[in-house]
This record gives sequence, structure tokens and C-alpha cells, in this order.
Amino acid sequence: MEHDEQALIIRIPLKLLRELAGAEPTGAASTEQTRGRDPDERLWSSAQKRLLYRLLQRRGHHGQMARRYLEDALGLAPGEAPTMRAASRLIDELQAGEGGGRGAA
Repeated sequence: MEHDEQALIIRIPLKLLRELAGAEPTGAASTEQTRGRDPDERLWSSAQKRLLYRLLQRRGHHGQMARRYLEDALGLAPGEAPTMRAASRLIDELQAGEGGGRGAA
């Protein structure tokens, strides 16, 4: 590297990189368990998460109440993230209850 060049080193936690890539958070499953995962069984996207919480807020569910609603509706353990498929089904159900209309998150 020449003296007039400058380098910028950015350290990004692996957990954040996995979350941004749509992979499971660290500790949720080993790499071996996620490699063969069906694309429909990936964890929900950030857009799905925002939309679901927005739809639940419209129904008066906020914060922990909204989280408990998701856990009950999707059969999740506390802190467990839903799959994209499960989140999509719940979005469809909630939107159907509003008279339809798919909105971007």
C-alpha cells in the first residue's frame, strides 16, 4: 500500500450481517442447520416485521402486547422469530380484516 493511500476498516458484527442477509440470528441455529433450509422457511424480513407491527398497532396492540399477539397467532415460543411464510399468511389475514390492500412497509 502506498503512503498516499488511506484505508478504512469497518467492523460489522456477524450477527448484524446475518440479520441484514435474512439469515437466522446467531445461536438460533447452526450454519449446518440453515444451509439446507427451504427458502419458504427463512425468517421474516424487516419489511414484513414493520408491516405486521403497523397492522397490529391499528388494532390497538402495542409493544409487548403486539409481540404476544404474534406469538399466539403464529404459535411461537417467546422471542422466536416467525418464518417468511408464516408472517406472509398473517399479513394476508390481517389485511383481509381491513378490507384488503397490500401496502409497502
